[in-house]
Amino acid sequence: MKHINDIRFDEVTIRELDLVFSVLEQAPEYFKKVEGTIVTKEVAQREIESKPSKLNAKYEKKFLVVYGAEKPIGVIELHLNHPNESTAYIGLLLLIEEIQSQGMGRMIYEKLESICKEKFNINKIALGVSDDNDVSVFWQKMGFSFNGFTYIWKGLKKDTKVQEMEKNLN
Repeated sequence: MKHINDIRFDEVTIRELDLVFSVLEQAPEYFKKVEGTIVTKEVAQREIESKPSKLNAKYEKKFLVVYGAEKPIGVIELHLNHPNESTAYIGLLLLIEEIQSQGMGRMIYEKLESICKEKFNINKIALGVSDDNDVSVFWQKMGFSFNGFTYIWKGLKKDTKVQEMEKNLN
């Protein structure tokens, strides 16, 4: 899998809970670090269904399973028009552990950014980086920078400090 055309995103709902659970089970370290728990169906359900407490009128959530060479390799939780119109918030972009650090994250993010701009008319992408899973170097390579906003993410078994990053797409 060396080409961006080998990657596809399928939007899923709670009906595909077993599929999402099977992908998340292959990335247990993230959930241990950030949520303080193992991956369960409850965790998978929360990822699919959770929404921010404050929503604007045009808010829309997309929960995507990422496929590479027709195999599920990750998930993306994408909040469109959040927190503001024309902004997308990546709640989660998680790859199965066996393919992490192999360049797939870059290709997946680039495809996601392209879709955000072309299909959803997004001009800014924001995301949060947990102090317990600091992947800010990756996001800086993708063109993101810290915006100064921090908050506490309330995980299932623990809380973690999150620093927000953003990228203008114009």
